[in-house]
Amino acid sequence: MPFVWDPWPDVDVHVEWGERGAGEAADRGDDVVVVDLLRFSTTVTLAAERGARVVALGRGETPPDGTGDALTLRPASVTALRPGTSYTLSSFNGAAVVAACRHAPRVTIGCLRNRSAVAAAITPDRRTTIVPCAERWSSIGAGHGIRPSIEDWLGAGAIVAATTNLRLSSEAKAAAAMFTAAGDALEQWLRQSVSGRELVAKNLADDIDPVFAIDATDTVPRLGSDGCFVAP
Repeated sequence: MPFVWDPWPDVDVHVEWGERGAGEAADRGDDVVVVDLLRFSTTVTLAAERGARVVALGRGETPPDGTGDALTLRPASVTALRPGTSYTLSSFNGAAVVAACRHAPRVTIGCLRNRSAVAAAITPDRRTTIVPCAERWSSIGAGHGIRPSIEDWLGAGAIVAATTNLRLSSEAKAAAAMFTAAGDALEQWLRQSVSGRELVAKNLADDIDPVFAIDATDTVPRLGSDGCFVAP
């Protein structure tokens, strides 16, 4: 008989990478927290703070009827949003992970801005898998496939570090330890990451600034049955 083994640990909080990790978590009935720090998660959270509804679109997905204008991944694109209005947001990484785990019991968006609020919503009655989305090599002209991204790992770790009295997987502990180790150097680490330097090279350095507002909001965007992320 073939070797069969379930890699998901018997804990309250686990951290796993990318689309495959998100899909596997949803298949197991986990709640999923999607972390794409630069820039998807931050922009969706900012939009939800302003009362907007956001439809995340992955590669090749078309917007449902009734959605309004398209946002860009730039956090500044949310400044003129109309509360209660639905918008679309396309993303190669964050939206692709959302598409992979839509069937999870609960899908939420996590970033530094809402990390304590996300952590407070995690309960021991159902396992939560936090998913750093990772990045694509193709975005920097280096072939295909995904690569681990330090910014998403640190974002996941920030959420784990804010939890209390929960059982953590080794991966969750490692992510939290890395966030704690960053300390006052967190901003420097993120700006000098591959993804941070890519944004600077594209003259999009201003998109990084809103990321560092740790615990600026209690808003935790949650995926509704209509496919929109909204503030509860």
